Amino acid sequence: MEEKKTFYPVGDHELDLSRATVNPQKRGEYVPQGGPKDKGNSDAITRAYFDAMLLSFRHIGAEKPDTAVTLLGHECKTPLMAGMLALLDRVHEGGTPAFAKGVQRAGALLWTNFTEEDSFRRVMDTGVTAIVCLKPFQDTEFFLNTAHRAAALGAAGICMDIDHCFDDRGEYCGFIGGQLAPKSPEELRKIGDECKKLGIPFILKGILDPADAVAARELGADAIFASHHRNIWSYAVPPAMALPSLREALGPDYPIFADCGVKSGVDAFKLLAAGANGAAVARELLTAFGRGGEDGVYDRLMFLNDELKGTMAKTARRTVEEIDQSAVLLRQGW
Repeated sequence: MEEKKTFYPVGDHELDLSRATVNPQKRGEYVPQGGPKDKGNSDAITRAYFDAMLLSFRHIGAEKPDTAVTLLGHECKTPLMAGMLALLDRVHEGGTPAFAKGVQRAGALLWTNFTEEDSFRRVMDTGVTAIVCLKPFQDTEFFLNTAHRAAALGAAGICMDIDHCFDDRGEYCGFIGGQLAPKSPEELRKIGDECKKLGIPFILKGILDPADAVAARELGADAIFASHHRNIWSYAVPPAMALPSLREALGPDYPIFADCGVKSGVDAFKLLAAGANGAAVARELLTAFGRGGEDGVYDRLMFLNDELKGTMAKTARRTVEEIDQSAVLLRQGW
């Protein structure tokens, strides 16, 4: 029997979004379901690994720390970053622009989406430094057109979620905005070259394997983002576990960012110690935004940054650059 299909209007065409691949709670777009709430749950594995990372406190020579850092050529007050969140207008009045203003006040980097130009223009009017995150649309020209529009409005970089291609049956995902599919090396190189012409960095998000990391650099990516996209698949390696091998493969100077389950400044410190240049926070900021809007986002980022500074002080790391793997020891049998 032929599978019944549903369709979602996208521009001038209809995107096939069959019921078998659509999360009805997501207004038609496909979002792969995370693993069951058991040993394979990637969020739970990530949390367990964070909790197994123990701090090696150091006191002699300690000084008051400074969290200022340069990320992708931009001066930031903190290595904490605001992770990509969508549909913020449903969370608090003002939506993404209000959220962005809180991030800007904190001196942090924002990872955001691009739905339409007026909305993104309001985000950029806040003065925030924003990296636009796009899905791997099957139509590469559509991706490039969107990148051009974002760059023209002041985007500080273009990021592709390369882990958002397949559903759990191995079929290509559908998504609002266009059909998704894996990108070939030639397509990735083309996108990287185009971003260089635009004068903005190209970042690949969803990388957890050193082979992917090296390939990304060779294909023109200016940075990578270690992430399992909030439990998008079961049994994913925690970014904190993957980071040391990614850093070894790419060397000390190549930018690496990371996210997934950061709940505190201590968690952020652990990602930085494992090899990240910046640590993104999402759910903590989503909750704060729902409760306090722009001020809630600002206050939460400041609180997390204070926790980070406290951890730096207790481990005698005066600057973010001084945070290294010797600051953390892994609990046996975690």
